[in-house]
Amino acid sequence: MEFSVKQPLYDREMAKALMDRELARGRQDNEKFELLARMIGKCDSVLDIGCGSGLLLKRLEGQVNRTVGLDESAERLRQAKDLCPSTEFTCKRIDDIDFQSEFEVIVASQVLHEVKLFGKEDELMRSLARIKAALKPKGRFLLLDHLDPGEGECQILLGGPSCAGLIAHFQLNFRYRMVRVRQEGDKLAMPKRDLQDFVTKVWSFGSMMEGMEMRETHCVFSEEAVKRLLQTAGLQITGFIEFQDMAADLEMHGIRLLSPSSWRRKFLCIAETH
Repeated sequence: MEFSVKQPLYDREMAKALMDRELARGRQDNEKFELLARMIGKCDSVLDIGCGSGLLLKRLEGQVNRTVGLDESAERLRQAKDLCPSTEFTCKRIDDIDFQSEFEVIVASQVLHEVKLFGKEDELMRSLARIKAALKPKGRFLLLDHLDPGEGECQILLGGPSCAGLIAHFQLNFRYRMVRVRQEGDKLAMPKRDLQDFVTKVWSFGSMMEGMEMRETHCVFSEEAVKRLLQTAGLQITGFIEFQDMAADLEMHGIRLLSPSSWRRKFLCIAETH
């Protein structure tokens, strides 16, 4: 199967780099996929928006009768087709989909923050309108994305020179905003948003994905903003789950969070059509 787009989002090498990262994360992403699979349950039809290489769709085999994957990257869809040959795929932007009352569940995992940051004017609301139209009556929309930790400062303890080097690299190369780091004896102080962006982007350092990652933030949606957004789109909120422990992610890089207490850096919001 061939896919075509006017302007590919990722070239072949970028798509491979993303696939390698997903495979390397393994256990870390299991929490996300297990949560989504549990919330989806057994059902007749699922549309996975921003499906990437198809890892969630693979997890849903035997659980969902009809699975459809959507992505604007043709290269990512080729990966997904290899992994999930029985799934249907379409190469479109979200605001271009034209399904009508076809799906019991629609999933958008870590994709709508990019629409909000880089989409055209009103593209996010147009996308949500298309999603609502594609849901069957009483259908469910599962929005999973990065959770904004809000204002506030952290104190961290680094495990060694390599940790300090990673923080310095991030401070020098992050383009979305100026990163503020302050030395306090053997500790570092920095805003919660800067620390969260660091820990979600450190994987890209030195890779061909670094330039793209350094231009966007992973502190986009607060709980209040998400609920307000979906309600404005005509969807009824039925649940909001926070997950992915920040302190555990930092420890993987030899960094200890001293204060404040840890927070969850991702969310899953469940909404239904009326």
